[in-house]
Amino acid sequence: MDLISVIMPTYNAAKWVSCTIDNLAAQTYPHFELIVSDDGSQDDTVSVVRNKLAKSFKNPWQIIERRKNKGPSAARNRGLKAAKGTWVQFLDSDDFIAPSKFEMQAAHCARVAADVSAVYSPWSQCHIDDGRVTLVGEMAQPDMQGERRSCVWSDLIVCCNRLDSPADPRSSR
Repeated sequence: MDLISVIMPTYNAAKWVSCTIDNLAAQTYPHFELIVSDDGSQDDTVSVVRNKLAKSFKNPWQIIERRKNKGPSAARNRGLKAAKGTWVQFLDSDDFIAPSKFEMQAAHCARVAADVSAVYSPWSQCHIDDGRVTLVGEMAQPDMQGERRSCVWSDLIVCCNRLDSPADPRSSR
């Protein structure tokens, strides 16, 4: 089984990051690590993440702390340097993924040509409010060009944003 490195950039995500970690822990594919790359949060994000992971997360994990905010790309790149997996999954701290996503993609990856370097899937945005999931729009297809890519087709791959997260169009950054 290939190891999947999940890179989660965080910035002031204390209010919702535990829900994302719970969602990740529900994956049916067991062979993944979590790298939380905090980008200089000014709230309790790092302590919330550390307590959550130490109490109940069964997979390997690490937290990378940056003192100065440099943006989500810098946090992702720092996490990528620490990744040990064959495959990488970027997962924002306010997103959810279907429990079978890794299992489906890993099975797909086992069947693709050796030179495939990116695997993607359609996704849909949704909002979560008091435990209710509301889909927003239709399944989106990433616009990827090139020969070293492959797609997993599934209606189960959903990107959800909590209504109180930065991805909520009503929130101000």
